[in-house]
Amino acid sequence: IKSLTPEIFEKIYFNLDENKKKNLFTFRKSSVYKKFNENIRGLVTQRIADDILSLDIKSIRLIPCEFISEENAEKAMDANIELLKYVPSKYQTIGRQYELINFNPSFIDYIDTSVLLDEVILFALSKKGTIFSKVPVERRTYEISMSAVNYYPGSLKYVPDEVKTSEMCFNAVARKQEMIKYVPVKFLTEDFVEALNRAHIIIPANFSGYVTECLKANNKIKGEDITET
Repeated sequence: IKSLTPEIFEKIYFNLDENKKKNLFTFRKSSVYKKFNENIRGLVTQRIADDILSLDIKSIRLIPCEFISEENAEKAMDANIELLKYVPSKYQTIGRQYELINFNPSFIDYIDTSVLLDEVILFALSKKGTIFSKVPVERRTYEISMSAVNYYPGSLKYVPDEVKTSEMCFNAVARKQEMIKYVPVKFLTEDFVEALNRAHIIIPANFSGYVTECLKANNKIKGEDITET
């Protein structure tokens, strides 16, 4: 198959019967077939794409986006909304995005980041709070991160440090104490710990070392600031 060109492959393809065409374009998830799938995708022409999609829309998994028409994209998503993952981003409309999230919020990473809307991200989080790790890193803004933590405190693990605030961290730790290990050093001050104590929130013993080191670091910085002043 490595020696084939798209032109030769096309001649071979159109000499196959329908069942053999379908078998050739059956997407196989096994890692053993990964290279085979890539080779087939690289040999597809527009004529092959139009033909195989008319026979089996599921074969869209092996069709390059440039050969997928709007009609075939809609046909694929009508057959199975999971196939949105393989259609060009321009056809991943807001309606289809909501349809996918309603089907399974965990599939949010099937949506191309260039068309993924913030409102869809927030909707997905409201449906299943544990999917924050699937949200593109560049889309983890303060608003989205705060919503994620509100829905599920374990989301703090995936919030970029530059987006975290003391309030957000306290919110997460108050409901899931082991999240203390994802609180940036600058927020883990004596005031932060005292606030936890006042709220009767007990930090697990195995994280006490991290807390102690953070307190030491902050006290050192505070002392240096006083000295400089």
